[in-house]
Amino acid sequence: MSKKNFVRRCKELVKPNINRIISLSLSNYCAIDFFLKLFSIHSFIHLERLILDGVTSNNRLVQLLNSLVSLPRLFTLSITLSSYYVDENNILQCIFRLPVVNYCKLKFRGNLDRRSLSCTHDKKFQCQTLKYLVIDGDFCLNQLTPILTYTPQLTYLSCRFRSGFDYKTNEQLLMPYYLTDISLKFHDVSFDEIEKFLSKISHQLQSLRLTIHMNNTFLCADRWEQLITNHMPHLYMFDFMYLIFKYYSSNDYIISNQLFDRFKSSFWKNRNWFFQYQHWLCDNDDFSGIFYSTHPYR
Repeated sequence: MSKKNFVRRCKELVKPNINRIISLSLSNYCAIDFFLKLFSIHSFIHLERLILDGVTSNNRLVQLLNSLVSLPRLFTLSITLSSYYVDENNILQCIFRLPVVNYCKLKFRGNLDRRSLSCTHDKKFQCQTLKYLVIDGDFCLNQLTPILTYTPQLTYLSCRFRSGFDYKTNEQLLMPYYLTDISLKFHDVSFDEIEKFLSKISHQLQSLRLTIHMNNTFLCADRWEQLITNHMPHLYMFDFMYLIFKYYSSNDYIISNQLFDRFKSSFWKNRNWFFQYQHWLCDNDDFSGIFYSTHPYR
């Protein structure tokens, strides 16, 4: 759509109904820029859902988020930021100040700052309404724990990260008590670090989804049994997927029968958690092997 037609439609359709609009979706950076030049976002006083796909400026996004504080009914927020450099901590802190946000999805395309936020237990800095948080970007694992101190009411967390270590502190941290559903996708993180992270937040956990690239240590059934038994008494769904890249060593191609058989013990059978392993050699495939849950529910 041309700029002229876009502006005309906004003036004809949006302007007369600005006080009645409850959902707004802008799908590219040009539309976002044009729209925000035509309208002040805090004029949409009944807005409940905002989707922005294609934000290209950190500063512009922060300014917009600061304006959203005045919206009394903004429950759902979804943002895709495409920028060479992403200041994710500043963006997150702006979101945590939104008065009624319940669901937030953030997708970052670019180089993240990767510094950890300072942990907080001060309610004036926490977001007491956020229950669903989805973060899709090359985060580090050590960024997650501080984020959780800002979201005490969180029930669902989904995050993708590439590397890192668990956040280390001698301070006693209060994690979200109601967090029952976690979905994690990660590269280059050890079982030790994931184990430390999950043991802090998993006591109320009911659903755990994991997608893991490489690192055979995650195929240790005995360690999973101990972690689940000791820290996840309420877990009813364990959805596990382990992916093997074709260009890694031949030792990663084949999972031994002994290793696979450990996921067939009474611990797994009694919970009706079953797994399957497949491997193939094909130049056009992204992966040469996959170990995955076939029945993740108890």
